[in-house]
Amino acid sequence: KSRKIPTIALTSLGTGKLGVIDKREELRFEELKSVGINFEELSNFPNDILLSEFKSKDGIPMMKRGVIFTAEQSKAKILSEIFRRIKYQPKNIVFIDDTLTHLLDLEKLCDDLDISYQGFHYIASILRPLPFINEKKEKERMNKLLQEYKWRPVL
Repeated sequence: KSRKIPTIALTSLGTGKLGVIDKREELRFEELKSVGINFEELSNFPNDILLSEFKSKDGIPMMKRGVIFTAEQSKAKILSEIFRRIKYQPKNIVFIDDTLTHLLDLEKLCDDLDISYQGFHYIASILRPLPFINEKKEKERMNKLLQEYKWRPVL
């Protein structure tokens, strides 16, 4: 932040309504805020962009408040379209992702656009042990969700 390096997030997350969630993108902003992350402060792209022509069952890809939501579409394709729309081509991209195909797709895009690229495969989520699931508590949570549309945290 202090070095003023433009930083954006790139997520496959869908947008818009899903069940009782009105806007999935707003839920993501709340999650980021809860851990002290605000890409709006880090991005140098002040305007939101909707890519309505790429609408799918998972929503409309968009760039909003420094986060690009691909709505489950190719990260490279959506990032390329965002760059085209804002007439921007960075000199370097550093990309961290937990999915190898996203890393390879973005590497190809950067090669095609003559952008220096460094990709890092984040594997900590793969290495984390699976949590113990208490079947009784999960049934209680599911019943509450079905009856009251509220998800109760596990206690």
